[in-house]
Amino acid sequence: MLTGRSSLFEEGIIMTIKKTAKTPTKKNHKTSPKKNTHHSVQETNEDPKNDEPIDVLSELMQLDIDAVEAYEQALKHIETPRIHKQIKAFKQDHQQHIEDLSIMIQSLGGNPPECTKDFKGFFIKGMTTLRSLMGEEAALKAMRSNEELTNKTYQEALQHKLPRSAQLLIKKNYKDEQRHLAYITSLLDV
Repeated sequence: MLTGRSSLFEEGIIMTIKKTAKTPTKKNHKTSPKKNTHHSVQETNEDPKNDEPIDVLSELMQLDIDAVEAYEQALKHIETPRIHKQIKAFKQDHQQHIEDLSIMIQSLGGNPPECTKDFKGFFIKGMTTLRSLMGEEAALKAMRSNEELTNKTYQEALQHKLPRSAQLLIKKNYKDEQRHLAYITSLLDV
């Protein structure tokens, strides 16, 4: 009976995370200039798209920050050496994404988010930790859910009008995310 409750609880967490992981909403750029809390770009009437790339990239960077935390939790419970090695490599991919996104945000005149968990990150880490306590398979299931969210968010980011360099970076990172999801799914589908 505990398993049923645990699954319902985990599904509730997943739904909450997915609801809070929507792409950033457009800000009202017709207001007077004000400082955005996510970056240092001034909002003005002159360029209504000015901060959208920074917002999109910041959201992706935050998601990768949260993913690193989740991978750290999962790695504590993955005992199969070849799987542990691959999952560790995926964590390193996310760390590289953070670095690359940070550089891109700065090149566009923004300030990247701090490398700390946000609200979603606490849920993602909590869900991964809870599921991981039930063993390697449960840890992989948690990681699959996390990668599904990450893939969806990267895919949605490609729908935004962004500078070519940002589009290319997002496409590169998205390919990594697709590879992560395919690998984890293949392990669970055996």
